[in-house]
Amino acid sequence: MANEQGGTYLWVLWMEIALSQLYMAGRARLGLEVAEAIGPKYILDLDGELSASMVSVSASAHAIDGFYGSVASCTDFPAGLKSRWRQNRTKRPTQILETLKLAFAVGRHAPRWANDLGWLFDLRDSAVHHRAEPGELVWDAQKRTKVPREHSLYNLENANRAAKLAIDVMATCVDHPRDRQKRIMEWMPDARHFVGEVKRMRIERPRYAL
Repeated sequence: MANEQGGTYLWVLWMEIALSQLYMAGRARLGLEVAEAIGPKYILDLDGELSASMVSVSASAHAIDGFYGSVASCTDFPAGLKSRWRQNRTKRPTQILETLKLAFAVGRHAPRWANDLGWLFDLRDSAVHHRAEPGELVWDAQKRTKVPREHSLYNLENANRAAKLAIDVMATCVDHPRDRQKRIMEWMPDARHFVGEVKRMRIERPRYAL
């Protein structure tokens, strides 16, 4: 994943991790769907979907964060904007979205992305800064047994939503660079190549999947 300047785009690797773990979450869900009864294998697959989905969701957020870092290094910001963000303690998803709007003509996507990025980063933060607190149990996806609430947060559906969001953000951005952002325009051949690699990962079986 090395770029032309000799660096490495870790967001590409994070996306590969997200998709490989999404695949594993899908395998665990399949095990739940075909299970004839609740037993040790069923519980193992329940935990497997939870752990794989948690990693996948977090990795998708890391991928977007890393992509934002690459974009920010090539973007010309209005004077004082970054200082105001620091002073106001502007949340990371807002900084990401505003930076993408500066670098790319993606304004019509902003309302949806604002909602989705907030959802994703809240979910990631809940995993990273988790508190094990007693709570009401919820039904698992198969409606067979009650499980802790975390299983309803870190599941196949949310992992898939997170990965789709990450790919959508990257692919939409590189298709709509702003001409006035000269360094962004210079970065586009490299960026489009690696976003293309990410899109292919979505179709092909991830190399880290068992």
